[in-house]
Amino acid sequence: MKQTKLIAFIAAWFLYILFSLLAYPELKITVMLFSIPLTMLGGWLYTYKGALFTTLLTIPYHYFMLQFHSSAPDVLIEAFNPFGIGTQLCFSLSTALLKTTQLQYLHLNEGLENIIEERTRNLRQLTDHLIETNEMNVALTSSGLLSNPMNQLNDMLVSSNILSQNLKTDQHSGSDTANIIENLTGQCLHELQSMEHYLSPEADFNFQSILKLVQQFDMLAGENTKVIARGDWQEIKAETCGNLYPIVHGAITNALRHAAPTRIIIHAQNNPTAYVVSIENDGKTTPHEIIDGMGLPLMRYRASRMGASLSIGKGAEDNTRIECVIPRNSD
Repeated sequence: MKQTKLIAFIAAWFLYILFSLLAYPELKITVMLFSIPLTMLGGWLYTYKGALFTTLLTIPYHYFMLQFHSSAPDVLIEAFNPFGIGTQLCFSLSTALLKTTQLQYLHLNEGLENIIEERTRNLRQLTDHLIETNEMNVALTSSGLLSNPMNQLNDMLVSSNILSQNLKTDQHSGSDTANIIENLTGQCLHELQSMEHYLSPEADFNFQSILKLVQQFDMLAGENTKVIARGDWQEIKAETCGNLYPIVHGAITNALRHAAPTRIIIHAQNNPTAYVVSIENDGKTTPHEIIDGMGLPLMRYRASRMGASLSIGKGAEDNTRIECVIPRNSD
């Protein structure tokens, strides 16, 4: 940058000298006036020092040019004409002031941009940290909510096992029913333990984890509600499923809690450019004020972690439909 400015300054002087040699003495006044843009250039390139230095250089140059072309006694007075020098200084110093103001503005603007970038980066890091912390707390809270039913089912399993053995020993007719109850209790306990595992932040995920989650919800939802997974899930990679799992979990939970559906369909569609995962149900329409509090920020955060977009709108049944579009290059 410094070398470029020096080359420009020297080139301007070279052109000015060439012009003055060709124009003198016929265009003497024109040559004197052209020294003003030259000093302004010095002020623009080197601010106040450049303005003063260029003006001081033009004074002896004008003197030698006048001395060479004229023998009049007033050459010295004309070369050191205070009006001409004052005009040069006025224009060159004004240019230097303009350049200095621009540099200060650019410096201030750069400082503000750095501060904004730093604050934005810190705010983004803090936001990510708070969301991750909140998400982990939600997961741990959900896992903690399962501890009480798991303890109750464990007690029921022990009791049903004792009952089954006693009835079998007494050859009671209800021993088969007791065995069925024991098996069902053990199955429920196993499913809750599996769900607790997947609610853990350290859990490993793949598409089978999501399908297993859907099965668990289908079992827990009861006879009046079916939770169904459809579509092509095999090509969705494990790292994507780790972020997709809580989205599906939250969407199903919201549908069961707010829509009272008879059917919830989780569908994966494999497009040439993206995977589209949608959660839709046939329940009642969810009000917007409830939608805002349905954990959507966490879902959108999870979607952003895998480079996906999350949208919420009306589905075929005129109810809430959550759709996650995952670009293939993010999968």
